[in-house]
Amino acid sequence: MPTTSYTLKIDKVDADNNSEFLDTAKFTLKNELGETLVNNAAFTNGQYSQTFSDKVVNKEYVYTLTENDVPVGYEKVFKDVMFEIHINVNKNGAVDTSKSYCDVLCKDRSKTAAQQTAIV
Repeated sequence: MPTTSYTLKIDKVDADNNSEFLDTAKFTLKNELGETLVNNAAFTNGQYSQTFSDKVVNKEYVYTLTENDVPVGYEKVFKDVMFEIHINVNKNGAVDTSKSYCDVLCKDRSKTAAQQTAIV
């Protein structure tokens, strides 16, 4: 079965100034099986990047990101929500950005907290 690799990149920025990266926010990232990939890690210069290898093509992969801590001076506005990141790998092994998206969900998964956001 053909496989590929891709890189998941996440930026943590100020809501009013998206060129201001926030480094001390901490997060947890889990895969579609609920396995913890990153636990309580801090963003480096407001950014996080991880390459995933040996991923089967023509499949969707789902990751859950939960914010654990925020920089000093910021309010923890995402305390009751999590981000569900859907990465769609097409049959050619490339990430299909038209089918990849991010949902903002209530932590108890009872409802969607916000509409889907496209991934670029």
